[in-house]
Amino acid sequence: MDALQINHLLALVRRREYGPVIDDAERLAGKKNLGAVNEYNLACVFALAITAVRADDKLPAAERDRLAGDYATRAMEMLRRSQADGFFRSPGQVKNFRIDVDLDALRPRKDFQDFIADVERKSKATEHAQP
Repeated sequence: MDALQINHLLALVRRREYGPVIDDAERLAGKKNLGAVNEYNLACVFALAITAVRADDKLPAAERDRLAGDYATRAMEMLRRSQADGFFRSPGQVKNFRIDVDLDALRPRKDFQDFIADVERKSKATEHAQP
């Protein structure tokens, strides 16, 4: 059920309908045992909301910047949570992560670049440890 809700949120935020989406995303993010895939997809929701809020000319620039920063922080939290729950154990997941356009708003951030490096380092270590 959570996955369906998250997919619905992704569809809405891709249409730049971010306001109510964020409330629902926050509610879902507060759940325990959400699962690594759902956590990753919520990170995508928050990352897509960055682009949506930056395009919202109804808000003053300072408010857009504040919200974009809040959404970026939440996206990074969800990525770290998905990592802790094993999302990046699969080389396929790591490969997809590197090119996932849903996360493009995060790519310029130093914390995201550091996170990518950490995921890739751990992925390579896992590949070398397998017989």
